[in-house]
Amino acid sequence: MSTELLDGNFDANTYLKTTLQRGSYDGEQNRLKEATSSINKRLHKEIADNFPKLKEQVHAVQELDRKVEIIHASAHQLQQSVQRTESLLEDPYEQVQNKVRELQNIWGTADLLRKLGRFLALASKAREHQAAQAKAESEGRSSAASLDLPKEAKTLRDIELAILDQNGCLNGIAVVDTEKEWLKKSTESVHQRAHDLLKHGLNASNQAEIRTAVQAFYNLEAMGKVISKVIADHGQELRKVIAKELDPQGILGAITSSTSETPDQKTKTVLFQRLETTFQAMLTHVTKLSQLVKVMEKTKDPATQVPFIAMMQQDGCNFVDDIWRPIATIEERLPRLVKRFTVVVTEYPKVHHLFEAFVQNVSEHFPSQAAPVQTSAYGGYSNGGPPKEASSEPRRWKELCLGEAQTKYLKDSQDRLREKCTMMIHHIRNLQPKDAASGNASVVNNASSRSAQPALLSAVLGAQVDTRPFVSVATHELAVTQGETNLQQLVFRMIAGVLRDFTKMCRKEIDKVNTRSAVLVNNVASNNQLLISVTVTCLLRLHGEIQQLHNRIGFTQEEAGKGQGQLLHELKHVEDVVKSVFSELTNAVQSYLEEPVTDLLTVKRDTPPSGRSPHSSSLHTLEQRWQHLEANIMVLYGQVQGEISFKTALKAVMKNLITLFVNLLSLVRPLNDAAKVSLTADVMQFQLIIGGILNSEKIGKSFKELRAFRTQLSLDTHQLHTALCSVPRTDSLALELSILSPLTLLHCITQRIADAPSLFDLVSRDPVPYAKEISFSPEFASQVEAAAWDAYQEWANKNADPEQPDRKLLWECLQAWHARTSRVDGPK
Repeated sequence: MSTELLDGNFDANTYLKTTLQRGSYDGEQNRLKEATSSINKRLHKEIADNFPKLKEQVHAVQELDRKVEIIHASAHQLQQSVQRTESLLEDPYEQVQNKVRELQNIWGTADLLRKLGRFLALASKAREHQAAQAKAESEGRSSAASLDLPKEAKTLRDIELAILDQNGCLNGIAVVDTEKEWLKKSTESVHQRAHDLLKHGLNASNQAEIRTAVQAFYNLEAMGKVISKVIADHGQELRKVIAKELDPQGILGAITSSTSETPDQKTKTVLFQRLETTFQAMLTHVTKLSQLVKVMEKTKDPATQVPFIAMMQQDGCNFVDDIWRPIATIEERLPRLVKRFTVVVTEYPKVHHLFEAFVQNVSEHFPSQAAPVQTSAYGGYSNGGPPKEASSEPRRWKELCLGEAQTKYLKDSQDRLREKCTMMIHHIRNLQPKDAASGNASVVNNASSRSAQPALLSAVLGAQVDTRPFVSVATHELAVTQGETNLQQLVFRMIAGVLRDFTKMCRKEIDKVNTRSAVLVNNVASNNQLLISVTVTCLLRLHGEIQQLHNRIGFTQEEAGKGQGQLLHELKHVEDVVKSVFSELTNAVQSYLEEPVTDLLTVKRDTPPSGRSPHSSSLHTLEQRWQHLEANIMVLYGQVQGEISFKTALKAVMKNLITLFVNLLSLVRPLNDAAKVSLTADVMQFQLIIGGILNSEKIGKSFKELRAFRTQLSLDTHQLHTALCSVPRTDSLALELSILSPLTLLHCITQRIADAPSLFDLVSRDPVPYAKEISFSPEFASQVEAAAWDAYQEWANKNADPEQPDRKLLWECLQAWHARTSRVDGPK
C-alpha cells in the first residue's frame, strides 16, 4: 500500500471511489494506517541518514530569505524615489509635449500652404502655356506653339504629382478640387496634341517634331506605353496592307477585272502593281519608325543623360524586332504566290530587283545580325528549305523570302542552257563514225590533198556546231539580270556549271577517238579528224563568245564575286581541254614531221642537177608532208583564230623541229668544203620550208639559231676562232654565234676535227636518239655538257700536234667554249 501511495500517478479520488464501491472500509482503514506507519518510518530513516545535508539546506534557505528581505526593502525605496521623480517631471513633460504638437501643426500647415502655393503657381504657369499656345495658333505659328508642348506637359505632370503627394494631401481643398477637372482636360489635350505632332512628324520625316512629341510623352511619364503602341499600330497597318495586296484570291479577282490584252500580261501587271504597293508600304513603315528610333537615340534624360532608347530597352523593348516583325510576314505569303503564279518565277529578276532595292534602302537601319544562309549551286537553300524563324537582318530575310523562287528560276535557266548543250552534243555525236573503218575514212573521196581542199573546207564549214543558241540564252539570262549584281553572280555560277558539264561531254567525245592516230591517215583528212576539229572549234567559239559576254558586263573589282570567278575558272578549263587536244595533235604532227628530218643522217643525198645547190631528199619529203598537213589539218583547225588556235600551237612544233634539225646537222662529219656546201643548201631549203609555215618572227629564237648555224658553216677555222675568242658585245659575228646553245656550238667546233670523239659515243647513244634527247631534255643536255670538257681535254692531251695550226686553233676554240660555259676568261 505504501508503494501505491508513493507512486507519482496515484489519484486519491479514484482510490476513494474504488474503496466505496467495494464497501470494505475497515480493511482499507487498517491498510492506510499500516502504510502511514511504514511511510513515517521510512521518512525518519531518510532524515536520520541525510541529516547533515538537510541541515545545510535549511541554513541556505534561511540565508536566501534574508537576502530577499533586503532586496525587497531596496526595491521599495527605489519605487518611492521614482514616484517622487515622476511627480517632479510630470508638468514640464506635459508642457514640452504640447509645444511639440503645436510645432508639428505649424509645420504641417506651412508645408500644405507651400504645396498649395506650388500647385497654384504650376496651374498659373500651365494656363500661361495654354494662352501662349492659343495665341500662336491664332497667329498661324503652329511650330512655335509645339515647341512649348514639352514644358506644358512637364508642368501638368508636376501638378498631378503635387496633388498625389503623400496620398493626396491636397484633396479636399476647395481651390484644388475646382482645378481637377481642368487638369484632366488639359492633360488629355496635351496628350492628344503630342500624339498628333508625332504622327505628323513621322509622316513628314520631321525629326524636330518627333523629338518634341517624344519629349512631351516623356515629361508625362507615358513615353514607353505610347511609343510601343505607335510601333504596334504601324505594324498592324502594314500587316493589313501585306495581307490585302498579296492575297492570291484578291490577285485573281483583280486579274479577272483587268483589261490587259493577254492573260500573262494581266497577271504580270496586277501582280507587280501589288508587289510595288507592298514594298512601298514596307519602306514607308521602316522609314517612319527609323526616324523615331534615331530621335530616341539622340534624346536623353536631362538629369541622368541616359538616351530614351536605352531606357526602353531596359524595360525589354527591342525596336529592331518590333519594327521588322510585320515585314517578316511576307516570308509566309511569297511562297504561296510562287506556287500559284508562274510569273513570279519567269519574271524573277524583277521580283529580285524589288527586294534588292528595298534591302539597300533599309540596310542602314538594320545592321547585320546573322550569317548568310547557305545556298546550293543554283542559289537555293542547301538544306531543302529556309529556316522557319524570321530574321531582322535584311539580306538574310531576302534570301529566306526568295529561296524557292530563286531556285526554280535558276533551275529553269539552267535547263534552257542544257537544252542547247544537248543539241550541240547530238550534232557532234552524229559526226561520230559507226566503226573504226569509217572513222579512218577520208572526208572527201577520190581526190588528192590539194584538189580536195575546197571540198574539205566546205565539209568542215557544213559540219560546224552552231553555238549561237547557247550564247543567245546565256546573253538573255545575263541581260535580264543587268544591274542585279548579286543575282547576276548566281547566273554566272549557273552558266559556269553548265559550261563545265558541256566541256566534260566534249572531252568524252574526243576521247572516243584516238587523237594521235587521227592526225594523218593516208595524207588526207579523216572522219575522226573532222570530229575532233568540230568539237575543238565548238569549244573555242564558246570560249571566245562567253569571254566577250563576260567582258561586256563590266564588273568593277568590288562587285566581282565568286560566280564571276567560277565562270573564269571554267573558261580556263575549256582552254586547258583545247590545249590538251592540241598538245596531242601537235605531238603527232611533230612525230610526223620529225621522220624526214631524222633521215638527214641516214638517207643518201641526191645528186643535184647542174647549176643547183645540193639538198637532201628528206627535206623534199618534209615539204610534201607539210603540204599535206596544210591542205588537211590546217583546214580542219583554221576556222578559229586567236591566242588559242592550232596554228599558235604549231609554234612549239616548229621550234622543236628547228632545234632537232640544227642538232642533227651539227653531228655531220667530216665538215669539209663539200659538206659545208651541202649543209648550207639543206639549211637554206629548211629555212624556206619553215618560213612558208610560220613567220620567222613568231618562231623567235629558234629561227635565229638556225641562221646562226648557217653563218658558222661559212666560216673557216681562223674566223671561227676569232669569233669565239671575241667579246659578243663588241663583235657582231661573236654576238650571232652566242645565240647557239652550248652543246650545238660544241658540235660545230668538234665536227671540224675529223678524229675528235663524238659526244653521242661518249654517252653511248646513236646519233638520232642522241640529237632528240639533247633537243628535248634540258637535264640530259646539261649532263652531256658537264662531261664533254673533261673528255675533250683528255683527248687533246693525247693528240696535241703543234705542227697543225688548225688543230691548235680548234683547241683554243674549245677552251673559249669552256670559258664561256664556265663563265671565266678565255685564252688571250
